[in-house]
Amino acid sequence: MKKIIKIVLVLFVTLTLGACGSSEEKDTNKHTKTEEKKDVYIVYRIDDETQTIRLQKVKNGKFSEYGISDATAYRDKYGEFTSEGNITEGSPVQIGTANQEGKLSYIQQSDQVWEQDNVGKFSIDEEKNMIVIGKTKYYYDDSLLVFLDGEQISLDTITGNDKLRVAGMDKKIISVNVTS
Repeated sequence: MKKIIKIVLVLFVTLTLGACGSSEEKDTNKHTKTEEKKDVYIVYRIDDETQTIRLQKVKNGKFSEYGISDATAYRDKYGEFTSEGNITEGSPVQIGTANQEGKLSYIQQSDQVWEQDNVGKFSIDEEKNMIVIGKTKYYYDDSLLVFLDGEQISLDTITGNDKLRVAGMDKKIISVNVTS
């Protein structure tokens, strides 16, 4: 009889502890799924002389300036290290925290945007704030940044002979680079 009671107690303790562990796993999974997405910025200017980067926040169009240093890590959209030359004016990025001197810990190509390279079949309707790529219609707003060779240009200087690199979120175009 004592053996049966011991077996029942062991089973009870085992099942109770097992249930506790599984609820912790569920809580951890919920936390992972609700992880906050980082803000997306467009690189407006990188100044190697003053070691600063000027960014435009996509959400509200406001500009911010941050310090960069040799300790600033440059990452691709998968979080792997990349050359700083892969992040240029017009690149959609996410940023790490700034240290006490205002220097960013990292600058990463955003994984929350889509990019199309070598776009040659497009049309621009400035009255409707619309760009058609292929047969798909996209919109833009006043915060759209357009670049040629690292310098900001106006949208109306783009011609039908240009090739573009376009970045967007959903149906909104957030930056255009004229590549040729």
